[in-house]
Amino acid sequence: MKKPKMTWFGDEFKKKAEERAIKNLERVGYMATNDIKTGLSQSKAPPHSKPGDIPHLLHGELARSMTHEVDERKKIVRVGTNKFYGKLLELGSSKMKKRPFLRPIIRKNIRKYRNIMEKK
Repeated sequence: MKKPKMTWFGDEFKKKAEERAIKNLERVGYMATNDIKTGLSQSKAPPHSKPGDIPHLLHGELARSMTHEVDERKKIVRVGTNKFYGKLLELGSSKMKKRPFLRPIIRKNIRKYRNIMEKK
């Protein structure tokens, strides 16, 4: 009796799965960036937000500065801003209580991001 021939596609499968994960991380990054921009733009002035609230939109610089990057080696996506005051708003300082905008919006939409990552 002849033995059945088996072919191993593990390496090819792994490569395709990693490519899909990177593509999905990009999608999550774009979506999270847009969600944060939308959240910031919906928070209109009066000029100063209250501690604990999402910062009010004054000039739109913070919203426009939102971006993301995918670290393909670590398989993660980072979402944030290069504006120095973004960190001060998110975490607060010795002179100002925090007005978080990144984490609350990410938490609000986390199920949507997970669904994207689970897509094939």
